Amino acid sequence: MRALRISLTVLILFSSPCLASDMSQLTVLNSKNNSVAKIQVEIADDDIERDQGLMNRLDVPRGTGMLFLFTKPQLVNFWMKNTLVSLDIIFILPDLSIGKIHYNARPHDLTAIPSDLPVIAVLEVGAGEAARFGLKKGQKIRHPMLAAP
Repeated sequence: MRALRISLTVLILFSSPCLASDMSQLTVLNSKNNSVAKIQVEIADDDIERDQGLMNRLDVPRGTGMLFLFTKPQLVNFWMKNTLVSLDIIFILPDLSIGKIHYNARPHDLTAIPSDLPVIAVLEVGAGEAARFGLKKGQKIRHPMLAAP
């Protein structure tokens, strides 16, 4: 019985989104610098958090996601190992613009999803969220942990 309780606790911890206090707001701007989307994000800014990402989550609630931060611009590849839900993956260039959007990444797919260009951050949201928010290549991203060039 004790092992079952521990397993359930671990499942709940890894399948639940972080608490609201662990979230911060990311804003996407249009060409006139007007906000087109506000997304509550968890931050993944070290190797352990980036490696874990959104793995083992049962869902990614609407309007939320995870922002992966890198210390310098770099080419990155994402995959969906141990990811239980479909995701949209948004690659953010050093000038804080959206460089690429990969829609509907499939759960458990080990195929690499490349950034194609060096990025400073990557935003993952639930599948369909990028379209729902009207995200487009070239739009600017604002977040307190991303410095504008």
